[in-house]
Amino acid sequence: MLKLGFIFLFLISCGSNKEYDYSQGPVVIDKFNQFTSSTTAGNLVSTAIREMHELDVVLYPTVLLRDDIAIFKKDMSDEEVESLISVYPHGEEDKFVLGTMRGSAIKDLIAQRSMERYAVELEVAGVEYEILYQGGLLASSAFMRDNMTELSDDENYAVAISKYFMSNFETFPMYKYRNNIDRVFVDSKSEISARKALRDYLASNFEAPLLNRKRARVRLTTVFEAGHKKIAEIQGDGHISPLLNHKLTTQGIVTATGVVDYYPGGFEVYIQDPQGDNNPHTSEGIKLYFNEVKDIKIGDLLEVTGIVFEENNHIQNGLTGTSIREIESFRILNTGLERPEAIAIDDLVPEDYFSTYHGDLNFKPGLNLSDGLDFWESLEGMRISLKDPRIVGFRGGKEQSDDSKSHLTLYLLPNGKKRRSLNSRGNGIMADPDTERFNPQIIPLASGPLTVQANSRDNTPGLNINANYGMGDIINGKMEGLLSFSKNLFGDGEFVLNLPEVQESLTAYNESLSDVRLERIEDRPSINYENEKLSIAAYNVKNLSPVNKKRIKDTGRMFATNMNCPDIIGLVEIQDNNGETFEGSSAGGNTLDQLIEAIPCDFKYAEANIDPLVHREGGVPGGNIRVSLIYNTKKLEFNSNPLPGPEVDTVIKRDGSLNYNPGRIFPRSEAFQRTRKSIVAEFGYKGRKLFVVVNHFNSKLSDTSHFSSVWPMVYPTERKRTLMANAVNTFVSRLDRRNPDSLIAVIGDFNEFMNMPAMRTLEGNVLHNLMRELPEEERYTTNHNGNSQPLDYIFVNRNLKNRDHIFKVLHLNSDYMGRLSDHDPVIGVFDL
Repeated sequence: MLKLGFIFLFLISCGSNKEYDYSQGPVVIDKFNQFTSSTTAGNLVSTAIREMHELDVVLYPTVLLRDDIAIFKKDMSDEEVESLISVYPHGEEDKFVLGTMRGSAIKDLIAQRSMERYAVELEVAGVEYEILYQGGLLASSAFMRDNMTELSDDENYAVAISKYFMSNFETFPMYKYRNNIDRVFVDSKSEISARKALRDYLASNFEAPLLNRKRARVRLTTVFEAGHKKIAEIQGDGHISPLLNHKLTTQGIVTATGVVDYYPGGFEVYIQDPQGDNNPHTSEGIKLYFNEVKDIKIGDLLEVTGIVFEENNHIQNGLTGTSIREIESFRILNTGLERPEAIAIDDLVPEDYFSTYHGDLNFKPGLNLSDGLDFWESLEGMRISLKDPRIVGFRGGKEQSDDSKSHLTLYLLPNGKKRRSLNSRGNGIMADPDTERFNPQIIPLASGPLTVQANSRDNTPGLNINANYGMGDIINGKMEGLLSFSKNLFGDGEFVLNLPEVQESLTAYNESLSDVRLERIEDRPSINYENEKLSIAAYNVKNLSPVNKKRIKDTGRMFATNMNCPDIIGLVEIQDNNGETFEGSSAGGNTLDQLIEAIPCDFKYAEANIDPLVHREGGVPGGNIRVSLIYNTKKLEFNSNPLPGPEVDTVIKRDGSLNYNPGRIFPRSEAFQRTRKSIVAEFGYKGRKLFVVVNHFNSKLSDTSHFSSVWPMVYPTERKRTLMANAVNTFVSRLDRRNPDSLIAVIGDFNEFMNMPAMRTLEGNVLHNLMRELPEEERYTTNHNGNSQPLDYIFVNRNLKNRDHIFKVLHLNSDYMGRLSDHDPVIGVFDL
């Protein structure tokens, strides 16, 4: 976020944990000024929930408050109590969930929700806050406990949050998607009623809380007047409008309209100046946001008066979208006009770097149209066209085999028939991390309020959320749409292509698709090899538990049909026996047993597994993910000697064998704190020791986004991966010295590009990354935002490297919809 340095006074009075006013008398309970500050209705119900359930913090959504008015006072009659309780909703809207959150997560949730409408979204008890925006950009914020103590970022607090907003699709995209609540809220599985808490509170021997206190405030800074301005003057030649926070009047032809059918709703309109200023650095289009639907149509000439905003998102130091909000008035000057001609971008869009700037793009003096982000910024809100776009990735829709989504993004490559050196084997496009080229020319085509979607009920053509789109497919012909910088369902900002009108090219392509296109795993890439050879594979199964019955069955079939029954399979993201809940232990034996039963090979697999510390080793909350492996009991000898505990060190004995089998590598070291711990297993194979280390290094979640305003990118997560790599390399080096004739394989999901420091550290002088042996167009195991890239590897020591071998990535997930996982399996086969 852009910090503008405004300072304001956050008023907090002294006192104890509870504040009472014995002289306030009867208080009107209503939601007056609900979007600018907390209300008496919100203060009362949040206080009741907090007191009755002995919580630290209560977060009550403002929009749940009804329009009714009641009176609160001491010694209320039964009739008065019922009248007061009727102010609050019942049913699903009345339900709250108890759990714990860190202070930093509470602050983030409050701030993120306030950005939905730049208003108070959460009434509170136990905490007070004030947030100040200048035209949509955060000017300042302050958070404090109600007893004047700090809301500590690192402390855990007992919290109540709305179940209705957490998971009910009427509030889509909900806390679940918009705020990633599952990763920050530890659910205690206790569900309460807000109305019951209030009823119990009123029946208790309470002292009247100070209900008129402004516990929450969200305000906008003073607005300046700018008169009449052209759209290009509003957009300016930078990333931030020079007229930010100014009230002004402008006009343009309507190029797109859309009803926002997800929370918080509203009506979006885009207008474009047909004349322009002939400056390629300044956009001629802009977004208008109305709180409710207006009778405005494409082709209208619209004059509008409102305030210039830069709409923020959840990316730290993220870019913004310029808009006009708080619209005071509008009028239609003409109708049925031709829209401005779309700009053909195919030969203009940069293909090398998102940004070559060093610093904050929000303060950059002017745009460099050779940089991807600056190029897209110069067209924000304008009509653009693409020729023969190629599909190079997808998100949502039928992307996953067992979980269809109601949203879809296709990642498109303009001028898709152009020959490129970075084409992948599946006709996608490769990222080049070594030179930090991540293909800024890729543009997402997203479903949403501005894109016409296919509807089978009335045969409306458009983007089809239920279609099986194909990696590398060309949508032949021209596609015209509108470029926006939008906050997606997950709260992140990105430049997006919208299709306000039906496109003949997309309609023709959709009609060519089959509903069952390549859904069968048997029709996807496979590998054949002689079964007497030693085969070692690694595969991220993507949060697999017994809940995923179909995916377990299909994964088992894939191991046999496509992978030819490998002797060892290192498994990443195996969950515990009950999946993503906080109940029970971290035991995952049932998950592995069901997977083994689903594999139709002519031998029986057995498992080598160490259950993790409960809820303390990272991954999706409640899932207790871990790395495990399964092995061919017919071919491999395995002498089990289980660890007595998940944090017990594994030691290499004098004879070169492990004291525990399977074991964990330096489980108490800094490298493996609060993340997945690597396991090592020892096998006997043809009279030799075989050691396999399975890994899942920490993710890149805290690294800079490509849509950040601060460049160059920074990778804070790299440090921990380097520590993990050094730990594994140290252990493997000791194994190699004690067992010079042994076979060693280090496998898994390393969440890192091949030549980054962590992977160089892991290789050291002992290991060799088999990915290096593949042609460049095959070096990928996953697809992120349209970029095919490698994260999964098999490293081997010299005794495996020097034998005849083959190595292959089976691109049966990253190149297809209907994926079993978001990673491809990797496999090495060795002739010993």
